[in-house]
Amino acid sequence: MGGMRACRWVVFPLSALAAAAAALVLIRLGGFWLPYLVGGVLALTVAGWIILSVLSPGRVDRTCPRCGRPGLVPLERKNPLGVRCRECGYRDETGHIANLLGE
Repeated sequence: MGGMRACRWVVFPLSALAAAAAALVLIRLGGFWLPYLVGGVLALTVAGWIILSVLSPGRVDRTCPRCGRPGLVPLERKNPLGVRCRECGYRDETGHIANLLGE
């Protein structure tokens, strides 16, 4: 595992340096449209990532803090506060899992 960490410290900075050098060479050769294309692709990728992250639903974490199994359910059906574990009987009146509301 130590060799992999050392590899990361060498390979990633060198690849970033190589990418910067390649960009400079392309600019010097007259490829002025290329930085705009790369910048546009990067901007669209970031915007797409943000939009997908915002619009995709979150995962409900039903893992019990005591037993570690997925068994958390709400104490009362209409009340968002309070959870209990079906597996081990763990109970927390102040616990809150937002996505369990309405189940």
